[in-house]
Amino acid sequence: MLSSRSVNSISKRNFISSGYSYPERHLILSQHRPIFTTSPVHSSWMDSIKEVFTDKKTSPDDHVTSAESFTLLRFADELKNARNVGKFKQYIVGRTSEATFEDVFEKKLAIVRYLGGCDPAGE
Repeated sequence: MLSSRSVNSISKRNFISSGYSYPERHLILSQHRPIFTTSPVHSSWMDSIKEVFTDKKTSPDDHVTSAESFTLLRFADELKNARNVGKFKQYIVGRTSEATFEDVFEKKLAIVRYLGGCDPAGE
């Protein structure tokens, strides 16, 4: 067991240092960049989920086309189609019962459709 005197001397020695500087606070501005300057990642997790919904592989050229034609209503239709085909269930197996899944899925679909009516682009 350490005495209070030895604890005080250790804490003063380790934590009170007038000459210590934090080099990570002096980063060069070029090391920081906002997220909107980051290039898009192809073959991302979103592309793999799109493949489940549409049954086709995406290419970098498809990414630009699909981004321009995206609407929330189309997304809701694709979700419903994926559920009807049974592929969407791959991602939720073992997490909920069938009745709970149906109820929650219908509510989320209604929310997406409502938002799609307000702003089709989803912005």
